[in-house]
This record gives sequence, structure tokens and C-alpha cells, in this order.
Amino acid sequence: MLFGDKSEAIFDIWSCEHILTGIMLTYLLTFLFPRKKSNLEMLLILSLTWECIEHYLEEGLLGNTIKNWFAGTEYWANRIIGDNCMMILGYFIYIKWKKCIYIALFLGSLFLYFHLTSTSSMDIQKFLF
Repeated sequence: MLFGDKSEAIFDIWSCEHILTGIMLTYLLTFLFPRKKSNLEMLLILSLTWECIEHYLEEGLLGNTIKNWFAGTEYWANRIIGDNCMMILGYFIYIKWKKCIYIALFLGSLFLYFHLTSTSSMDIQKFLF
């Protein structure tokens, strides 16, 4: 499945957040390392590191409250392909249109607020779709 629940689709509602995070991290990396020609490698390392950490959070490493909020484990293609492709897309959006950082900060903040205050990481997707 291309779009749907994170446990069975390559892309889900969090794919939008990965684009925004790709934009914000590219901005941050460009600010921290201005002389570096490309920060794409560092962005991918950060993204893959998060995906590893997220897997263990989904499995209950920090307890059942966080495990239950994650509401299941991501489909392997979502974790390895979809999420990282969205981060790369965010990278290229920022490189092409640097002023998008303001939109990404605003939308990313809203996205995280609504998701982190919900009972499950997939509540908003279930409500919208």
C-alpha cells in the first residue's frame, strides 16, 4: 500500500512531518556548517539514527505509555524508504527555496503539538482519512 496506516503503507500522515523536518534540519545544518558544500549525508545519518531510536520506542524501550502512543510498529518500507525519501525531499525544497523555513517551522510546530497531545500517533490520520 502506498498511503495509509504506518504499519502497512510506505507513506502516512507522518510523511508530511518528515518533509518539514528535512527542511528544518537542512536549515540547522547549513547554519552550523556553512562551509560544507552539502549536508545531505549528515541529514541522512540523523534520519536513519532517529528511525533506529524510533523502532525501540515503538517496542517499548521507555515503557508502555510511549509504546501505546506509537500505536504499533512501522512497516519496514515506511521506516527505511518512505521516511528517508521525505527527509531528502525536505532537503531539496530548502536548497531550492530557503524562505520555506518559516512555513516549515510554523507547520511543524502545529503538527507536533496536535500529534503529541493526541492519545495515539495515528489519531489525526484516522480522523482525516
